[in-house]
Amino acid sequence: MNKKIYSLSIQLLCISLILTGCGDKPVQEEEIIKPIQTLESSFESQQNSLSLSGNILPSETVKLSFKTPGVITQANFSEGEFVNAGQMMASIDTKEYNLQVQASSADYESSKMQIESEIPAKINQAKAQLDLTKVTYERISSLYEAGAATKAQLDEITAKKIADENTYKLAMEAEAIAKSKLEKAGAGLELSKTKLSDTTISSPIDGIVMKKLAQDGEVIGQGYPVVAIGKVKTVDAEIGVSDADIKDVEIGQKVQVYLYGLNKVFPGVIHEIGATADPLTRTFSVKVEIQNPDFEIRPGMVAKVKIPLSSTEGILVPLSSVITKSEGQI
Repeated sequence: MNKKIYSLSIQLLCISLILTGCGDKPVQEEEIIKPIQTLESSFESQQNSLSLSGNILPSETVKLSFKTPGVITQANFSEGEFVNAGQMMASIDTKEYNLQVQASSADYESSKMQIESEIPAKINQAKAQLDLTKVTYERISSLYEAGAATKAQLDEITAKKIADENTYKLAMEAEAIAKSKLEKAGAGLELSKTKLSDTTISSPIDGIVMKKLAQDGEVIGQGYPVVAIGKVKTVDAEIGVSDADIKDVEIGQKVQVYLYGLNKVFPGVIHEIGATADPLTRTFSVKVEIQNPDFEIRPGMVAKVKIPLSSTEGILVPLSSVITKSEGQI
């Protein structure tokens, strides 16, 4: 029994020596060396900027209306249509205004004929009669002084002389009145012609039809808008700037305008800054002018305006080098 236990102990000892390398040193784990990158730190300048969203607006918008009331007979335009300066946009029925021109023209011609023929004839007749009466008056007055004419004859010719002088004076005054009537008739004729010309409206600018506000056959009142036209050869990007940032915005400042719909950046220049803040948004309206010669930019597009601000200097490190621990960043 003891011999068996001794033999088993010898076997276990041999196995232990084999496993431990029979006297060699224990095997150690290989050390892993991680490479690191070092960068030299220095002060660098960083450009700050302000990015704000806004909308594209026409640089100018005009609303066209008739100066005279009437029934629209033609409004041949559509929203979104490009129009040229001087292009006729709409017209109203001209029948009534043509009649007014005819009536005014007749009054003018009547007054003109009166001043050119009737009045001069009356003046010449009155003048001739007065000249004849004066000659007769001189002759009878001489005879009366010589005792060859009676007092009654002198009184009669004196009265006729006064009457003829008044007739001549009235004829001259009638000429002045006729001239005034002619001027009035001429003004009436011009007014009726102006009203006739006002039966059509034309675009004063090259632009795009923003809104059609009236249709054919509609009775339109004086001054009521018919169409709104926007000037889009240059457009504005309107943004709202807070009171904390408005001090950094200046007229003439160059900015970049990104249009989401076109996925394109356009250069712009600030040309208008609101004097007061909007009571609802508490921001100041700032308009950026953008050149749009190809009409690529359309009103209503959404824009992001990037305004450069003052630059700052500091030591910049990569974000990946910042380690976040529970007690903060290092």
